[in-house]
Amino acid sequence: MEKQMEALLEMLQAVHQEIKDIKEVNKQYFNEIKEIVKDNELIREENKVLKNHINMINNRLEKLENKERRNNMVIQGLNIKTDEHSILKEEMKTFLDNELGVQVTVAYAKRLGSKTCWIKLSNESEK
Repeated sequence: MEKQMEALLEMLQAVHQEIKDIKEVNKQYFNEIKEIVKDNELIREENKVLKNHINMINNRLEKLENKERRNNMVIQGLNIKTDEHSILKEEMKTFLDNELGVQVTVAYAKRLGSKTCWIKLSNESEK
């Protein structure tokens, strides 16, 4: 009977030690989870800041693109025979000057089709 009691006591001590070990591991996991939650909060905050920054940059880009488009003009109905940008640029400048009586500075010209040309003016006020 005494041997059985000793065996039970040893088993109880072993179980007690296992419980202590499990509690220690559990405590470590809890601390790790706490750190992960803290890191997650920091990442969420950083993500929020970056999203706001991206939105600001997108708005700025949209404004710049709209401003850039204001200098564009499409002319249709002309017989365009060249794809050479410098020649086309001069032809469009001459056309606008002679036919419409408008003095403009053409920064760039591109043929879009046989009768369509896209031109970019040097500044918006010339439009």
